[in-house]
Amino acid sequence: MPIGKRSGLDMHDFVFLRHAESEGNAQGYLQGQIDSPLSERGISQAAALAERWKALGVTFDHLICSPLLRARQTASPIAEALGMEIEIEPLLAERSFGELEGRAFIDINQVQPPIDFSAPFVRVGETGESQVDLYLRACQVLQKLVNLPQGRYLIVAHGSILNKTMFAILGITPQGHGRSPTFHFDNLSYAHLTYDVASLRWRWIGFTSPEQWDGRLEVK
Repeated sequence: MPIGKRSGLDMHDFVFLRHAESEGNAQGYLQGQIDSPLSERGISQAAALAERWKALGVTFDHLICSPLLRARQTASPIAEALGMEIEIEPLLAERSFGELEGRAFIDINQVQPPIDFSAPFVRVGETGESQVDLYLRACQVLQKLVNLPQGRYLIVAHGSILNKTMFAILGITPQGHGRSPTFHFDNLSYAHLTYDVASLRWRWIGFTSPEQWDGRLEVK
């Protein structure tokens, strides 16, 4: 089912989109809740997706976005192209990594003993969120979303919070290193799901990366 194309919608239709490439992604440092802007490539990525969806006649009833700059800069050209307003949801912010935020991954990877980002109950970077903290926040996100009126929703957020939102949808709990799946959201990848309130059932429609938008388009 193409996104934003179903007439007479009688369920929730969600597209969960990760932001475009940020300066932090390009430069290789851990962002977390640092307000890293989009890179030049990321700006081009977001604009390309906005124009693609506009050309295809994609529509959404609401665009809900993380408060962080890289997500808002991704949402902005989409909102402009589709004639929408951006609704900010603080719960969609990326995972907090505490004192590790802003550090280069090459340095973090040399720390001994290695930092276990997957430990369910350990807060990373001393003051950051544990996997369970993040999972509980994702459950709050999901609760708010399914309580909204039925319609089409674009959710623009970040890799870690989107991963735990997928966990909440699929009934997976954080199990620790090597025991939990990972949903790999590349920059500007998105998952498309529907939720039927009457049957209380989720349906997985698909997962799309920039290279798969229409089988031909590739963002350079």
